[in-house]
Amino acid sequence: RFSVQLFLSYPAHPAHPPTSPQRFRKVFSISSSTMASTIQVYGHPLSQPVRSINLFVTSTDIPFEFHMVDLMKAEQKSEAYLKVNPRGKVPAIVDGDFNLSEGAAILVYLANKFEKTTWYPSELKAQARVNEWMHWNHSGLRKFTSGGLMFPCAVQGKPLSELADAVAAVDAALVSVESALASSKFLVGEKPTLADLFIVPEIDQLLLFSLHKLEQFPNIHRWLADIAKEVSGYSANVEQVKVIVAGFQAQRAAAAAAAAAAAAEPKA
Repeated sequence: RFSVQLFLSYPAHPAHPPTSPQRFRKVFSISSSTMASTIQVYGHPLSQPVRSINLFVTSTDIPFEFHMVDLMKAEQKSEAYLKVNPRGKVPAIVDGDFNLSEGAAILVYLANKFEKTTWYPSELKAQARVNEWMHWNHSGLRKFTSGGLMFPCAVQGKPLSELADAVAAVDAALVSVESALASSKFLVGEKPTLADLFIVPEIDQLLLFSLHKLEQFPNIHRWLADIAKEVSGYSANVEQVKVIVAGFQAQRAAAAAAAAAAAAEPKA
């Protein structure tokens, strides 16, 4: 037997930027009898698909080891990581001699390998509904939440007031989620599935980055609360993002203060 220790990335204090050495902190460890049964997970905890995978493995008994890929340093394009995923993106997993990328594909693979039929139903129509939501997410929601709001605001620093079209596109996509949750507790029935795990990071990060209050979506607010209650790894998953957000905010405040100080200096 051996012990696998999980290190997830976040700064120990908001003053530490997301790329500082202090970002590593051991969260917990797991044990496994064979290396072949331990899934090697590669990613960054701010990536929504990586968060989905971490939610799944931490909320089940799937043995895994997490490997940080620092997107802020472009480690996803490094020679070492390209051997894991030649496409140069996160997430990716390694299971023995088998490498796999793409978040939805990874979730389905893990659910099938470890027979997690509660999360990925074996009944054909229920399984199809889960697949439908995960496929929809790419063009129905993620395209607008990540590309339209998250990257411009959180990374490029653009004000939300300049992104009215992106906010409208997100609202239109959220209507589909809100409508589905009017008739069931979760996206596919009364228990959380891979569909919920795959979509929730796209939505909760809107709140975490103060990009949207979701005021006109009461069913989504109720759904987020239910996920927090019934998905055991959710609270810790969210806390990682909160600390990273604080790091971004501290960096931005420091940069603004430095710019203001430079502007206030008398001209020679």
